[in-house]
Amino acid sequence: MKLRTQLAFAFLLLAVLPLGAIVVYSHVASERAFRQAVWAESEALAGAIETRLASTRAEIRDRITRLGDLSADESSLTPEDLARRFGNLELPYVESVEVVPEAEAAGEPVVHPRPSAAPGTKLPRQPLVVYLQRPRAVVPEAPAAPEVELDVVIQRQILETTRQALAAHEAELAQVKRELSHADLQALKASWKKTKGLLGDLSCPIQKKGEVLGRIQAHVKASALLAGVFSDVRRDQGEIPFALDAEGQLYVLREEDQERLAGLDLRCGADHEHSPDWVVVSKKDVDSGLCYGVARPIQHSLATMRRAAAESFAWGVGLVGLCLAGIFPLSGRITRNLSSLMTGVERIGRGDLEARVPVRSRDELGRLGEAFNHMAAELCAYQERLLDQERRQKEQELHRRLLEAEHARKSEELEQARRFQLSLLPRELPRRADLDLAVFTRTATEVGGDYYDFLEGAGGSLTVAIGDATGHGAASGTMVTVVKGLFMARAGEIGPAAFLCHANDVLKRMQLGRMAMALSILQIRGRRLRVSSAGMPPLLLWRAATREVEEICLKATPLGAIAEHPYQEREVELAEGDTLLLATDGFPELVGESGDPLGYPGVHDLFARAADKDPGAIISDLTAAADRWRGESPLCDDLTFVVLRVR
Repeated sequence: MKLRTQLAFAFLLLAVLPLGAIVVYSHVASERAFRQAVWAESEALAGAIETRLASTRAEIRDRITRLGDLSADESSLTPEDLARRFGNLELPYVESVEVVPEAEAAGEPVVHPRPSAAPGTKLPRQPLVVYLQRPRAVVPEAPAAPEVELDVVIQRQILETTRQALAAHEAELAQVKRELSHADLQALKASWKKTKGLLGDLSCPIQKKGEVLGRIQAHVKASALLAGVFSDVRRDQGEIPFALDAEGQLYVLREEDQERLAGLDLRCGADHEHSPDWVVVSKKDVDSGLCYGVARPIQHSLATMRRAAAESFAWGVGLVGLCLAGIFPLSGRITRNLSSLMTGVERIGRGDLEARVPVRSRDELGRLGEAFNHMAAELCAYQERLLDQERRQKEQELHRRLLEAEHARKSEELEQARRFQLSLLPRELPRRADLDLAVFTRTATEVGGDYYDFLEGAGGSLTVAIGDATGHGAASGTMVTVVKGLFMARAGEIGPAAFLCHANDVLKRMQLGRMAMALSILQIRGRRLRVSSAGMPPLLLWRAATREVEEICLKATPLGAIAEHPYQEREVELAEGDTLLLATDGFPELVGESGDPLGYPGVHDLFARAADKDPGAIISDLTAAADRWRGESPLCDDLTFVVLRVR
């Protein structure tokens, strides 16, 4: 494939893939934002339903409670009196009011009393139902007597005549009373259960001067109640308010809404967030157990969004194709210099050292042409240098002797530097009652870059440092000297991480070029260890209790590499017998006779096998293992160990 074709294909690939990713991400983000907005609007509508239900329940309860408080002058509580008392009231959405006497409410057997000559203050011993939607009273009577309705609207004259006759002919009440049948009682119980499922317990005691005579139970017409509540809910975006009682019966405002909601899980607590075409918000009424909410269809909006995303992608691909038509002449112009370069290479291959190529641009290809012309000129000059080779050999011999003298001088300077570096290391280890210490160091050249140090502070604390400067020789010794001064001056005053930040800033301001130093700082106070690291290998901690090795790894750049670099710090609790191993990277990077490095897993295993010994024995085992691993191979990097064991 030609280079210009490769350029065109790369352009197409790098343009279409990001475009598709942007369109997909934009569509997903837009759909997520749209669902969140619809969810918030539906939450607000569900809150409005909750408020309306609460206000309706509060109004009905208040009215029913006031009905149960009898005044002192109400001396007669016959069925007819109760019918007149409750039959003229207007309660919202209440279909009927049931008056249950105290004996019936307490579960006592029902007694069918005969009408007495003088009515008392007790309620009748049979349940009384007062229908508020069409004022009438159903009162208990003998099974054979027919039902008589007190209809104010239709039989006004009969009601008036009955009212006049009640005062003079109380004995005739037996003719208008009948006992409620079993089917009537079951219907009342079902109505009361449905009312309780919608609005909770809508009953209150009937009291007179503190005496409880019975209870009032309101029976709500469910369809009228929910129609009144749902009528105020906004439906401009297709919202469907719904309610679901404890028996699973669904209530909606319109019949077609029930068909649209078929198949949706509307229960409270169900997972509504992953419905592809609907957003359903449902809440549960604590008093009644009623589940109500709002369902909003979003399939049309999502389809519109998908069409818009597809159109955007199509327009983008069209623009990419238009740009692709112009990439071919542009790529031909770019590869023109390569053709000239190939012609020049062929002439050089045939021995024409005078071949040159025209340089028409200042880009990479133009610089490559300049490099080719320079190479051709160098080949010409090389022929002349061959003639002068003998003379240069003599000059090289003289230069070699001068180098030997210079080498001897530098060897003496390196020996002095080696002695100076050794003087920077502690001459003796701290003697502590809580720790056993051991150290070991071996340099690869006369002046190594490894460094370790100890600093005892106030309160019995011990600060330990181990580091590795880049390179070898005098430069690394200079870096160790600087870090030694900083360590002795500030390490005991501030924490490990703060010291590394301070040392990094100082080294960066010294402008030492590419020189850097990896360093780990440990502060031990009692049984608490604080550690921070700047590019050093992980610290290995052997736990005596579990006999397992933990690895404390803090990733960061060496000191002097990046200005204002943050360094991490970790605290570790130590226990009796725990052993710490600090080593420079010369140990895991130790190359064996096969050419493979020892590696961090190998260091981990070697330390785990020797960790239950005293620090000196641990170092002996590790150095012996290092010697066995490298065999006759030279030591390529400095090797340093520091071992601490908690007594």
